[in-house]
Amino acid sequence: MITVILPYPPSANRLWRNGKGATYKSAEYVAWLAEAQAAIPMQARGQIRGPHSVLIEVDRPSRALRDIDNRAKPIMDSLKDQKYLKGVIRDDSDTVQITIRWTGAEPVKPARVRVTVTPEKM
Repeated sequence: MITVILPYPPSANRLWRNGKGATYKSAEYVAWLAEAQAAIPMQARGQIRGPHSVLIEVDRPSRALRDIDNRAKPIMDSLKDQKYLKGVIRDDSDTVQITIRWTGAEPVKPARVRVTVTPEKM
């Protein structure tokens, strides 16, 4: 089992932008990915290869209404292997289950995300 604490992610609705005939990562997403991926090697030792389950516990940053499922995509992307950085998981295609929940009803400053990845025996 590997647990990491990540910064609060942007919504899935804000990850990609279109322009000049191409789709690209938004500046907000690029900045968040860099921060999240820098935090992972300092916290995680090793990597889970193969089937795994993921528990995502998200702090509320405010009382504003938010869709919790829009947080899963950037979080899962931050966990996988990158060009020059080994991730917590090889790839999110190995994920067999994702559970995501708010940590509570009240806002937390600064809002963070706790991610626990557990190997699955198939």
